[in-house]
Amino acid sequence: MKEAHSVQPSIALPGIFAWINTSGDGGDWLQADLLGNHNEQYSQESINVGGVFTLAEQTTSYTEVVPLDEQSVLVMYDRIPHGWSAIPRDSQDTNSIWVVKLAWNNR
Repeated sequence: MKEAHSVQPSIALPGIFAWINTSGDGGDWLQADLLGNHNEQYSQESINVGGVFTLAEQTTSYTEVVPLDEQSVLVMYDRIPHGWSAIPRDSQDTNSIWVVKLAWNNR
């Protein structure tokens, strides 16, 4: 797959992505930028690519995918705002698991 990445850090294209081949032939792939969508929709609970905590310290980038039917899946990922460190007692932050439904049209 062109431009596909694993959970290993990537300088070229950091983030959390889902890649979907709707035709089933392995030729053309749709790319869903889950990290970009997350940060756009939930800026108060963003996963930063830079700054004090880097992307690698705010998510493991481990994902799970569960098919719902032939045109949709659930994708799960995590947000760990303080990395592997304990959340400070005075912080409002929480570690969390996010679930996103991805749906497409096979036409």
